[in-house]
Amino acid sequence: MSCFVHLVRLAPNFLQLMLSKFWHFICSIVNYMLYFYNMSREESHDRIFKALSDARRRQILDLLKDEPKTTGCICDQFNELDRCTVMQHLGVLERAGLIIVKKEGRYRWNYLDVVPIREIYDRWINKYASQSVEVLTKLKQDLDPPDSN
Repeated sequence: MSCFVHLVRLAPNFLQLMLSKFWHFICSIVNYMLYFYNMSREESHDRIFKALSDARRRQILDLLKDEPKTTGCICDQFNELDRCTVMQHLGVLERAGLIIVKKEGRYRWNYLDVVPIREIYDRWINKYASQSVEVLTKLKQDLDPPDSN
């Protein structure tokens, strides 16, 4: 009986210790997940910026803006490039997530995916553009003569 009483007295301390270790374990897993999520997100943004840095790849995206096109149709738009080079450009765009490729029989259809571009806009452009617009609006107000009502 005394052994049982001793065990009951130790149980809360033991449970508290186990919960503490479990909580520490969960927190470390969450930290690793956040680290890899943020790292992969930054790598994704790097791939998008790399893809957008080339004028021909931007032209390909412009071609896909209105409707999806086959790879052959895209190649026909670039007479100065051979098919292999256009395919390499499409591969860069696909790895960056800027286009989605679907194969239907012999045809390879390329669709524009605007979500990564929107993410870049939200992350980098929108923040800075809104500050510039506010400055320009204030400047315009300061330069315009007051209304004589």
